[in-house]
Amino acid sequence: MPSRRKFLASLAFVNLYPASLWADLDQPRFLSAGLKDNRNFIFGIGNVGNISFSVELPDRGHAAAIHPWVPLAVAFARRPGNFGFIINCLQGKIINKLVLPKGRHFYGHGVFSPDGRFLLTTENFFEKSIGLIGVWDSEKNYTRVAEYYSGGIGPHDIIYDQISRCFVVANGGIETHPETGRVKLNIPFMEPNLTYLKFTGKIIKSISLGRDIFQNSIRHLSANKIGDLAFAMQWQGEKKNAPALLGLKRKDGQILLLKAPEIEHALMQGYAGSVTFSTDGSKIAISSPKSGIVQFFISSKGIYDSNFYATDVCGLSSNEDWFVMTTGNGDIILHKKNHTKKIATNIAWDNHLIKI
Repeated sequence: MPSRRKFLASLAFVNLYPASLWADLDQPRFLSAGLKDNRNFIFGIGNVGNISFSVELPDRGHAAAIHPWVPLAVAFARRPGNFGFIINCLQGKIINKLVLPKGRHFYGHGVFSPDGRFLLTTENFFEKSIGLIGVWDSEKNYTRVAEYYSGGIGPHDIIYDQISRCFVVANGGIETHPETGRVKLNIPFMEPNLTYLKFTGKIIKSISLGRDIFQNSIRHLSANKIGDLAFAMQWQGEKKNAPALLGLKRKDGQILLLKAPEIEHALMQGYAGSVTFSTDGSKIAISSPKSGIVQFFISSKGIYDSNFYATDVCGLSSNEDWFVMTTGNGDIILHKKNHTKKIATNIAWDNHLIKI
């Protein structure tokens, strides 16, 4: 991959790219898809909940990939959508789009390579029922330059792990097809896993959780600075039998499955919609919009800590010593132990709050 200096020099010839860096800007601090006046947008959100920009989308959005230095982001369609728009976050406008090959759709997530040149996207090759990672070159006008097997079915989230220097893919294990919308086609035969990939597509390792919880779909990922990886799951079996919905992979490879006491755990209804570490990495939060609940865990001890309640809460991130949450009712909530701030908006926030 090219050096940062070479990459930035190449951008100087493409006048659509912002001249500034993220570090030069006070805002936005977060991105989120949302619904306003029955129209779909991707929004830039400042530290105090102000909206720094909005870009209209043709359909419901899901998450976004943030460029590591330049104020660019890629907004993705919710599964089984096929749009991916490159957005200049300084000007708040679309400057390019991804063109998917026939027979693919996005899962709503992506990540840039550490040098910022390449974008990797999670995709469904639905005619063959396999998961793909698409690779797009920003120096070539976001041309698709490669694709490779994700290591499973239903690759949902993808992040870059600084410790292993691999891309980590949450293969949810669920087969779907656009002709049947969001219907899940293989629940009795699911095989979710975490797959570690090099940029070349070489699979370094794949981690499954065992046949006793094979219906626990691994969906979303978050990492802290010491090498811990948190993953949120969604149980596809009977709700009364729901296992832990939060997994924690230690830097040394140890896997912990974390759950609250039974009464609190049951409130999640087998569904964790988002996951994030606190800024210092000491706590992990998972959310369930079905029950309007966020659960917090102490990462160093691998134990449950507390609950927080907010109707239709799902989006999670962090800012300094606060957890930041968004709800389908329009609230942006800042929370830390014994302190909560709520900012009301007229936007129905979607599932994810992406930190810049």
